[in-house]
Amino acid sequence: MQYKILIISIFQVAGLAPRKRAHTHTHTHALTHSHTRTLAHSHTRTLAHSHTRTLTHSHTLTHTHTHTHTHTHTHTHTLTLTHSHTHTLTHSHTHTLTQS
Repeated sequence: MQYKILIISIFQVAGLAPRKRAHTHTHTHALTHSHTRTLAHSHTRTLAHSHTRTLTHSHTLTHTHTHTHTHTHTHTHTLTLTHSHTHTLTHSHTHTLTQS
């Protein structure tokens, strides 16, 4: 009697052959620069002067990795200068003439 001995690797049978893990890193840098300047001029009958100046800086930095990790850094700088000048001029004249 002859016995055939078959030596089969357990890893190959189970489909667990050693594989190298692949790591993929994707870096996305988005820099958004937005400047907003608003100059409002308002005149009223009571001679009101109003100046409004708004300067807004917004920086957004986003890092995205393939393993669903998202890091968002937002820096917002807002500078608001408001000058209000109000001048009110009121003149009242009353004349009464009485004849006797």
